[in-house]
Amino acid sequence: MSSKQEVIQGIQANDWFDVGVKGGGEVTGITYDKKACFTKALECDVKFSAAWYGLATEGGGPVGGKTFDAKACYAKMVEIGNGRVAPGWYGLGTEGGGNVKGEPFDKKACFIKALECDAEYVPVAYEWFAQAWYELAFVGDVTVGGKKFDKVACFIKALECDMKHVPSWFGLAGEGGGEVGGNKFDKKACFLQVLECDWMFAGVWFGLGTEGGGTVKGEPFDKKACFIKALECDAEYAPAWQGLSVEGGGTVGGVTYSSAECNALLLRTSPPT
Repeated sequence: MSSKQEVIQGIQANDWFDVGVKGGGEVTGITYDKKACFTKALECDVKFSAAWYGLATEGGGPVGGKTFDAKACYAKMVEIGNGRVAPGWYGLGTEGGGNVKGEPFDKKACFIKALECDAEYVPVAYEWFAQAWYELAFVGDVTVGGKKFDKVACFIKALECDMKHVPSWFGLAGEGGGEVGGNKFDKKACFLQVLECDWMFAGVWFGLGTEGGGTVKGEPFDKKACFIKALECDAEYAPAWQGLSVEGGGTVGGVTYSSAECNALLLRTSPPT
C-alpha cells in the first residue's frame, strides 16, 4: 500500500493486525471483521508474518488480488520466516502439509519442522507443541532434533509440553501408561488424569471402570459407578451398557435398568452385524 493510501486509511499494518486480534472493529467509520483486518494488514505489509497466520486461522482470504486458502497462508508465513516459523509449520501440518518454496512437506514433516524451530516459540506455544507431538504419535517412529521417538515417547513429550493435554493422557493410557515428568503413571492413573481435566468423557469413565474404578476430584467411584458415569456422558455408549449389565444393572439419569434391560439397550446402541 502506498503512503497516500495509508494516510487515507489512517492506520498501519500493526494497527490493522491489533484490531483483527481483538475480533474486528470500526476503523474510520467502517466496520471490519477479523478476516478483513488481517487482509488490510497484509495490504500494508505483505511480509507481515503474524497477519498471514491470523488470515490462515480465518480460513484464508484475498490479498493483492489473489485468493489464499489457509494452507497457502501458513506456507507464506513459513516462506517469510525462511523456514524458522514454528506456528506456520504447525498450521501447515494441520492442513495436511503443503509446498514451501517449491518443496513438498507432508503432515509429519511439518510437525517435525515446527518442533525443531527456534526455542523462543516454545513458552507461548505449549498447547500446540503438545498437539504436534500427539499427532506425531500416529505416524510411526519419528526423528526430531536428531533423536528418535516412538508412540509412547511422543505422548510423553506432548504431556511435558502441556500436562492437561487430554488426548495424550488418553493415548498414553491406551499404551499402558508411562513416565511423565519423573512420575510413573499406569493405565488407571492416566484415565484419572483425563477426568481431572475433562469430567464428561464417556470412554475414559468406561476405561476407569474396567480398571476397577478410582477416586476423581476427591470422590470415589467403583466399577459400576464408572459405567453409570460413562452413560450419563453418552447414553449411546454401548460398551458401558455391556459393563453395567455384567454388574447387574443400575440407575442412569434417574431410571433404574436391570441387567436384561442393559443388554437390550446394548443391542439397540450396537446392533449385531
